[in-house]
Amino acid sequence: MRLTFGSNPLINGIGCILGFVLLPAFIILKLIMMPFEKGAHRSPTYVARYIRDFIDNTSGEWDWDDFISIPVADPRLEAIRAAACDVSLPCGDEELAELEVLFEEAQRLAQQNRAALIAMLSRAIAGGVIDRNELDETFPHPRSLEKIERAAWSALSQWIDDADIRDHGERYRKFRLEQLVGHRERLE
Repeated sequence: MRLTFGSNPLINGIGCILGFVLLPAFIILKLIMMPFEKGAHRSPTYVARYIRDFIDNTSGEWDWDDFISIPVADPRLEAIRAAACDVSLPCGDEELAELEVLFEEAQRLAQQNRAALIAMLSRAIAGGVIDRNELDETFPHPRSLEKIERAAWSALSQWIDDADIRDHGERYRKFRLEQLVGHRERLE
């Protein structure tokens, strides 16, 4: 007995009909979902590194294309990426100066994130109150932080969420406080 694929006209016909019915449905679904898609989570340091590598001509062959082609979730960094897309290539002195400004802006955002985390950690360690709204307003895109910063953000988030447990368990409060101190030391 020999197996053959595609020789049954009934199966081929059903396959074609399903393809014609499902393909437009998938296209329509994709178009509906596009406004809800989020960009890639990139840190300010990551964005700055892409720009610096391009300025210094040390990036890979397709790195710049990858950078300008993939939207970023954090609107502040997306504005930098979009401005970088508008720079005319090949780059002359004027275009390189524009990219240098964008690099400095990304660096400034990275420094702001780090300083804000250190300040919040210090305040929590000193016994100050940090609430969920403040943390979320300061870091609306925590997945766009550097790995070490995300860990500190997560520790702060747990600190906020565990307020009722900390109030009743001195040992637990001390444990969490030591974690915050460790995160602050790693960030400084």
